[in-house]
Amino acid sequence: PVTFSEWWLVSLPVIFVLGWFAARLDIRQVIESANKLPRAYLRGLSHLLRNEDDRALDAFLEAQPMDPQSMELQFAIGELFRRRGEHERALRIHRDILQREDLPPNIQQRAMWELARDYFKIGFWDHAENELKNLAHSPEYREAALEMTLTICQRERDFPRALSTLKQFPKQTLDLRRVEVAQLQCQCARALPPEKADEKKSMLRDALKTNAYCDRARIDLGDLLMSEKQFAQAAETFLAIERQCPPRLWMAAPKLLAARAAQGKTENGKAEVERWLREHPSPELFSAVVRALSEHCGGAEGLADAHLDRLPGLAAARAWVDDREAEADGKTRLGFSRLSEALRRAQGPTVFACGECGYEADNFNWQCPGCLRWETLHARRT
Repeated sequence: PVTFSEWWLVSLPVIFVLGWFAARLDIRQVIESANKLPRAYLRGLSHLLRNEDDRALDAFLEAQPMDPQSMELQFAIGELFRRRGEHERALRIHRDILQREDLPPNIQQRAMWELARDYFKIGFWDHAENELKNLAHSPEYREAALEMTLTICQRERDFPRALSTLKQFPKQTLDLRRVEVAQLQCQCARALPPEKADEKKSMLRDALKTNAYCDRARIDLGDLLMSEKQFAQAAETFLAIERQCPPRLWMAAPKLLAARAAQGKTENGKAEVERWLREHPSPELFSAVVRALSEHCGGAEGLADAHLDRLPGLAAARAWVDDREAEADGKTRLGFSRLSEALRRAQGPTVFACGECGYEADNFNWQCPGCLRWETLHARRT
């Protein structure tokens, strides 16, 4: 009988021959693929590697095949130019693709999308929108096109159109973007003229229905009620901010005191903002309350003594020194004045930094000018 080792010796030549044929087949496929690839691509890649971008671009545009591999290579080259900041060259690549006849729908839509991205990058937003309109019914690119359109609307400060665009997203997407929808509703309400006060109030209440935690809607609604001399309702609107968003109380405190003063209930307002300070202490709230008390109550005497031990930062310390300065005279007063100035310099200005992109602004904005996110700016000391 033939043993296992003998079978193994017999099979070795067979395995070798099969391997040789397999290798020949692979080499033949590589050669055939290379022959199918237009020589213009090879020249273009050669120029690209030598940083001869214009000659590379001309070579790429010279190739006209429509097979999937070559089209994918064209898109990759366009992306490469765009990443390198050579947007004009990327535009030429994508325009050339779009101008070809008998493009399959998926290739045509992708070329439109890439062309829109090119225009967006160089700031030709009207051209970008023309391409995006053609993708309104594309299952693959519709949401991406809406997102870019939304960004363009907000960059152009066209908030009514931004809101209309955002509402075209699927319901489940809108549920996740309640903050953005409510803020855009507030922006649209603010843009309305004074004679449309009822419409403004309706839009602000819609914003609160969209996002119950939209403190901006409450602040704007309270301001509107103040302008109509509905001081009691305005005060209640400002007080509601404490339940929804305590970090924004520094914006509401001066308005609440103004509403109470207009009602003739200044002491009530003073008690309310001091309670806010006890329960939600922050340097921003303390500074806002000190300014408001000075305006509506003739001063904030004793406030620093009551809150010095619970407030972080130097705001309360400086207020305490200012109180002592007001009571002192002569050299002592001069000493307190110099100490107050030193604390002011040490305290530094308040800046508002975006928690998403890190953008810093001197003044508070509801929308970050850098990344266009809403409600991401937070106060901090430099």
